[in-house]
Amino acid sequence: MIYEVRTYDLKPGAVPQAEEAFAEALPHRKKLSPLAAFWHTEFGPLNQIIHVWGYEDLEERENIPQRGK
Repeated sequence: MIYEVRTYDLKPGAVPQAEEAFAEALPHRKKLSPLAAFWHTEFGPLNQIIHVWGYEDLEERENIPQRGK
């Protein structure tokens, strides 16, 4: 199992809108691979969202963009 950690820096105040968009896309995205974790920052570097996706191996990870089209 491998994990991909994605961190997005957002404009101040944009976290709620980004979380809403993420929630709308999540049912489709979860068909491609499982969501392992999702956070937004409240201290330290602010205005960030972080999500973690699990994959069986690197080959599965590399094929996800083609499957999502």
